[in-house]
Amino acid sequence: MKYLSLLLLGIVLCVLLAGVYGIYFQADEEKIATEESNNSWWRELIKAPIEPTVPTIYRTPGAIQAKDIPLAEVATISNKTKTNTNAFVRKRLKALIGEELKEWTEEAGLTYPPSFVLFRTFKLEGELEVWGANNKKDALRLIKTLQTCALDQYPGPKLYEGDHKTPEGYYGLKQLIGSSLRFMWIDLERDGVDDMGEVNKGASFKLWLDYPNKVDQHRTAAWVGKDVSPGSQICMHGNCVSDGCVAFENRVYMAVYALADQHRFGNPMLYVYPFRFSEELKDYYVKQYANILDTTELRVFWENMEEGYHLFNETKRPLKVNRNGAVYKYK
Repeated sequence: MKYLSLLLLGIVLCVLLAGVYGIYFQADEEKIATEESNNSWWRELIKAPIEPTVPTIYRTPGAIQAKDIPLAEVATISNKTKTNTNAFVRKRLKALIGEELKEWTEEAGLTYPPSFVLFRTFKLEGELEVWGANNKKDALRLIKTLQTCALDQYPGPKLYEGDHKTPEGYYGLKQLIGSSLRFMWIDLERDGVDDMGEVNKGASFKLWLDYPNKVDQHRTAAWVGKDVSPGSQICMHGNCVSDGCVAFENRVYMAVYALADQHRFGNPMLYVYPFRFSEELKDYYVKQYANILDTTELRVFWENMEEGYHLFNETKRPLKVNRNGAVYKYK
């Protein structure tokens, strides 16, 4: 009996000690969990590599979209009309959106139509600026900023055929009619404008960039290889489809083409910039190419483009650009 009492006492003491230890251990676990919760930031660093902060991208409030461009009431196109001609496209666009373009131009303090037109597009922001004047000697005024719909928005120049990149540089625009590609066609009936057209229905009217220029060719040879093609056939067009082209919703593109059609001093120019230049954007996007190409060369190229960007911002006059060398030279 004496031994039994001692055994029972020992069991009771063990139970009491286990309870005290359990309470202590539970409290310690809760303390550790709380500390880990408060310091969970390091776990996030383990899960993913540290990336530099993406700089803020500033877009233009109220940049024009298709929904912002009303269409006038127009007559149905006769079956006998030859629609795929410069003359018809010019007349039809004037009927559909001419009054809207007149309002834009007059709001900018110009007489409609502007006889001098120049475009600047910013890939990262997805915007195209339309500048105009009533005389080639006048300072240009910003008519409107339009939203692009499809293009390669990632900063960095086009380097070779098939890289799907939109070029960066200074280009002339040539008006061309006709194409075998469906996405180059727009149905110019009022109720069909917003949908992708069909070949030989409506019209195919595009603005053809004179890419590659000598600067583009030099860059491809130096950065990629002398036997590598820099590519070609880059256009501005509608239908929101792109493989390197600058594409828009159809109503927006109709406005772009109609204004380009008013230019009376040779071919209108298109300046294609990677972004609206800032040191933060340059630094960030140069680093993204660190394992792909010589970032020193990319920085030099962008700083060369930036020189023209700031020069235009200061003067509001068309740039006189020599495009025949390794870099652009501004006269």
